[in-house]
Amino acid sequence: MVSDVHSSGVHSFSSADAAPAVSCCACSSTVIGLVETHYDRHANTLYRLYACSGCGVVFSEPRVAVGADWYSKAVPLEPQKTPEDDARFSEFFRLNLPAGRVLDVGCGEGGFIDLAKRSGWHAVGFDYDPRKVAEVKKRGIEAHASDWSAFCGSRKEGEFDAVTLFDVLEHTPEPRELAKQARRLLKPGGTLVVTLPNALRPMPYGREEYDFPPHHFTRWTPTALRSFLEREGFKVVRQEASSLEFSYFLEIMTLHWGVKPALRLAKRVLFKKGASEAASVTELSQSEALPGALADKGLRQKLFGVYAAGAKVLLSPVAGAFWLSYAARRERGNILFTAAEKE
Repeated sequence: MVSDVHSSGVHSFSSADAAPAVSCCACSSTVIGLVETHYDRHANTLYRLYACSGCGVVFSEPRVAVGADWYSKAVPLEPQKTPEDDARFSEFFRLNLPAGRVLDVGCGEGGFIDLAKRSGWHAVGFDYDPRKVAEVKKRGIEAHASDWSAFCGSRKEGEFDAVTLFDVLEHTPEPRELAKQARRLLKPGGTLVVTLPNALRPMPYGREEYDFPPHHFTRWTPTALRSFLEREGFKVVRQEASSLEFSYFLEIMTLHWGVKPALRLAKRVLFKKGASEAASVTELSQSEALPGALADKGLRQKLFGVYAAGAKVLLSPVAGAFWLSYAARRERGNILFTAAEKE
């Protein structure tokens, strides 16, 4: 995913740096090391990121969920993969579970639950964004937008045969509470499916900007996720780091070698010195202060799309070389897929 979540003031710490005792959100251990700080200007918040020496999870303090307003400022809208092309969904169906009742937490536009419904499942969606849920409902699929705790309290214990968390856990301020509620909603032997960014994935240009709070509150290795689920009453039956996709490297290189240089040039050319220095791609695309034909937002989006496509073509050979150099490394896939049964 190419993202322009803006960050500044990131500082790495050595193990010698002093840090206050804090409790890990995944295992409650208090043996913690401060890793770095991160200031997010959209939330106007300084975050501290800690690595738990007990379970290996990296988590932030504070952890307060942000709403749609933050995402509209910090994260650009991007073309989504068609559900049929989404590797996360394909892995779910490869489990060959008997079709039953499935709850998709963070259902978004409903791509997965639409596929599940067509495959014989009774699918229910949940998402914090009422606009997305309204679109899902238009297709005749049950979906809900409410407080997560209130939603869970309204559902029967053991109501679902499967619960899916496709790239949800890392966004959750309290992962243990999410796992607890998911376990309650599952019938005995029911399946929990979790996907998230693999903390062991290659990062040739450093950590991606979207992998900082308040977008991601936690970071997980395969071992950390397995241990977490086992502590929360699940038995892991399948876990794998996806094969590294060529598109992963291409998107990273497009961001670092294409989008960011173009953004810096656009700021110098289109704005007065010092103006909009911190502006993101999203904010520039929405600005009404641009001159001439560039005042047309639709034209700007088309021009940016053409530029990004051209940059991807030019960078494809280099991305291919990076991809081949990492492809044979175990547990290095960018997506971590885990299926676990309720014990």
